[in-house]
Parts: sequence; structure tokens; C-alpha cells
Amino acid sequence: MTIGRKDNIKVGDIVKYVSAGTNIPGRKIGKIAILDTFSFVEVQANLADKVIGALNDMMLKGKRIRVQPAKEKIV
Repeated sequence: MTIGRKDNIKVGDIVKYVSAGTNIPGRKIGKIAILDTFSFVEVQANLADKVIGALNDMMLKGKRIRVQPAKEKIV
């Protein structure tokens, strides 16, 4: 998601927004990595489309965010 540390986002904020927007309990949300300008949120594959659909284009902390699946890292 296109929100990160520079936007003053915290792990608890992300859990709250994901849970509220999707009705997915917080315990179903996996690891969350917050970087400077974007964040990664781990959810089960069968829940990914629901999370993306609910949060994409949403306003978080005064910023409209984009959400998309992470791409595989090629080493």
C-alpha cells in the first residue's frame, strides 16, 4: 500500500483500517512492514482480493492510497 513511515502510519493504524474495511479479524492479518513511502501487509491468499478491493483508493491519514499485490523479488 502506498502509505508509509513518512505519512506517520503505524502498525496499529493498518490493522484497524484493514479490519474495519474488510471485517477480517486482526488475528488474520500477518506481518506488516512499514517502509518510508509504502507498506506491506501479509494476509492469506484467499483474503487478498477482499483487502485490495476494500482499501484501494481509500483515504488513510489524509492520503488517498493505492493497494496492489506485492511482486516477487527476483534475485
